[in-house]
Amino acid sequence: RMAPNLSDEEKQLLNVIPRAALLFSSASAIYMIWSILRSAYNRHRVYHRIMLGCAISVIIYAGNKFWGSAAAPVGSSVLGAKGNETTCSIQGFLHVFTTLTLALYYASLSFLSYVVVSSNFCYKRTLWLEKYVHFGVISIPLSISVAVLSYQAFNPVISGCGFTSDPVGCGDNFYTGEPGLTCARGPQNIKELQLYLGFLPTFFVLFSPFVVMTIVYFKAW
Repeated sequence: RMAPNLSDEEKQLLNVIPRAALLFSSASAIYMIWSILRSAYNRHRVYHRIMLGCAISVIIYAGNKFWGSAAAPVGSSVLGAKGNETTCSIQGFLHVFTTLTLALYYASLSFLSYVVVSSNFCYKRTLWLEKYVHFGVISIPLSISVAVLSYQAFNPVISGCGFTSDPVGCGDNFYTGEPGLTCARGPQNIKELQLYLGFLPTFFVLFSPFVVMTIVYFKAW
């Protein structure tokens, strides 16, 4: 399906409105970082160090989104485009990386809860988990982002750059096998890649806390 044909005013709104929410997110993340680093007690707690990593990811995510349409290649249909293919790829890479990083950090809190309950709330028995949390939170999104980058699949969308081929909506139909519009940049099987490298990992990360917390509930009941 092709991208919607939006007016310049609608594109401008899509550029401006999300930035208001990002200001609040950035302010909250900065305060979180400050409150953790200033307290020796917080710096020595697994939970607070995980939240520190999460707050840093929020700052990177917000900064990347503030970059907005300026990262899109000049000459593209994106309003306010001032970049090139390299800046577009960087923005798309950071978007996928930080989106998954944030989701994984939040999901890790449910696993932390499971370990805490399983260890009968013995804090020292949870220390082993932290290094695996940080390693997984960084390595998994990094691997997926590098894979998408290798396919040249970071391209202009409505208000910046994201995980898509160019133009948006091009590519073969993954479900029916019917050929589609030829992509000028990015893979022709973009919908297949979006499924396996985008939707499924995100679904797993967002659904797993529900499963883990359900187990925690019955374990603690």
